[in-house]
Amino acid sequence: MISYSPFKIKNAFHQPGPIFVHKKEVEPYNDDHQFSPEIKADKQNVPLLLIGYNTKQNMVFTKLVSDDDIDFLINI
Repeated sequence: MISYSPFKIKNAFHQPGPIFVHKKEVEPYNDDHQFSPEIKADKQNVPLLLIGYNTKQNMVFTKLVSDDDIDFLINI
């Protein structure tokens, strides 16, 4: 099993996450300013939580998305 963490500093937020491998080749989703429409549409099964970190990798922002516009929240 392989995993990935974007954090370089060892702290409480240095939690590795999964890497998903597709059976068939797929195009990567590269739109950093708009959330994936498929995931946005499934709020029942995929509750979204935004977490922001500063350059020292400390958590500085959390927001349960609920019915808010996630695309707006990403671009604040």
